[in-house]
Amino acid sequence: MLIKKSIITRLDKENKTSALADEIKNIVLYQLHKYEGFAKSYISTAKYFPLYGLEEVYKEVGTQQRDVLGTDDGTVPYRLCKHLQQFIPQARVITISGGTHGIVVTHAETLSTHLSEFLHAKSLPLAEVN
Repeated sequence: MLIKKSIITRLDKENKTSALADEIKNIVLYQLHKYEGFAKSYISTAKYFPLYGLEEVYKEVGTQQRDVLGTDDGTVPYRLCKHLQQFIPQARVITISGGTHGIVVTHAETLSTHLSEFLHAKSLPLAEVN
């Protein structure tokens, strides 16, 4: 409970007024209340993931990047895709109609097809599964 209160207090103190900042705040608050393990996961992300200064990394990785997004994702709303395309314009965005945040489970076959096509196009070896 202390972790949740700390995150909520931090979000409330943020003076960011952009629509994107407000949307991220609302998503975080929703997940804090809905999912028991979210607070620890959120703190781990904040601690270990470099949130800033990634523009050069995005430029380098973007030429080989595929982002698969679901139109019905309540965790990472599809409408935020436009921000992804601003940061990584050379990346290919694959849209899965009706896909949620659990797209790996709910649309596994479609995702597998896209991943296989990507790996074959890059001449990357596919792992053998026994």
